[in-house]
Amino acid sequence: MLTAIIKLAVIAFRSLFVLVALYSLPVESTGAFGLALTLMGFYTFAVGYERYGDLQRRLVGAGPEQADRLIVTTLRFYLRNHLLALPVFLGLLAFWVALPWPLVAAFAVIAVVEHASLEAYRITLIAPRYLHMLMVVVVKDALVLALAVAALLRDRSAFDLERVVLIWCACSAVGLAAMTVALVRNWTFASWAAVTGAGLTALDQYRASATHFLVGLVALAALQVDRLVVGALLTLAEAGVYFRHAFVASFVYQLFNVLSYNRLVPTVYAAVQGGRPSLARRTLRREQWILAAICIPLLAASGAVWWAASLDLIELRGVEPGLLLLLVAGYALRAMADFRAMMLHASMRERLVFHSQCLALAAAVMLYLVLGAFLGLPGIAIGLILASTVFLVLLSRHVRRSTDLRVDAEVTRV
Repeated sequence: MLTAIIKLAVIAFRSLFVLVALYSLPVESTGAFGLALTLMGFYTFAVGYERYGDLQRRLVGAGPEQADRLIVTTLRFYLRNHLLALPVFLGLLAFWVALPWPLVAAFAVIAVVEHASLEAYRITLIAPRYLHMLMVVVVKDALVLALAVAALLRDRSAFDLERVVLIWCACSAVGLAAMTVALVRNWTFASWAAVTGAGLTALDQYRASATHFLVGLVALAALQVDRLVVGALLTLAEAGVYFRHAFVASFVYQLFNVLSYNRLVPTVYAAVQGGRPSLARRTLRREQWILAAICIPLLAASGAVWWAASLDLIELRGVEPGLLLLLVAGYALRAMADFRAMMLHASMRERLVFHSQCLALAAAVMLYLVLGAFLGLPGIAIGLILASTVFLVLLSRHVRRSTDLRVDAEVTRV
């Protein structure tokens, strides 16, 4: 429970920091910052290679020292991936985002530490004695937010991209040193000489997590490809406007995952695997009505603000309610699709979810490119709605065609 609370605090501090930066920086700088964050998300995913899933399986029944050997072996795996992926990441920042080299170097430090922060949470989940590492992460993120807000309040005119990135970089460097100390102080090795591998080669680790990586990559691309298309197709100023609104909409989606999806997984899995899919459907149907009761007033309020702004009744600075309305609608449809995916996952039909996600991703890329080229930012948002609808329709079709997801199992007596 404590780990979950700390993780929620980490999400809150980091989200508030990004929100402050996106809505306080000049719009062109916002575009560069948002695109850099998107690229960093793909970078940390590539470095992590979804190793935590296989690691969790191997740690079942392992003693403390063997667990630490597995953890250290995995950390060495990550270090190798950093060395391979970092030049690509830095090149994209320098030549696509067009950041100056000092900021490129700063983002390199930030990306490495952001990945370490994510892995600190995952390590803590399987080895609670490393909770101090996660506590370092939450302190680091709180400090980043506090210093950014202080800099903004002290002199708003001097609050630029360079200052934001350097604050983040400095706190990240200190945080990495503190996380390293927390790791070494809590591991079970008697000496440095005793820190040896767990018998896993790099090739073993790549093979063990290849499927997880492929599935995760498609899922990540489905949620982030719109931002890559915006960064490639539109100007940095237009991208800045999009990132501001997409961050708010995706934050609502993150809350859905934490407060709704993750909460229902145990109930739905137990119902489906116990031969009672009708109970799972009722549970999800009730949750959909709850989400609709929350989303509809929010959408109506956004529409009302949009209408008032169009009549010059109110002045909006940096906010386009119409764009936000479309993005929230797209993510709401995605949330409805996730409920169908949950039913399929519960019945061991991950392959159907994966195939549907691949088709939806292909449709999304085409929609973003075509609609974005003709309609600009509204076209990207409409593309998100249509791509989410494709994913929802495909998954709904698979659920309807799965006999064991329609009828409860019955014991026939002769």
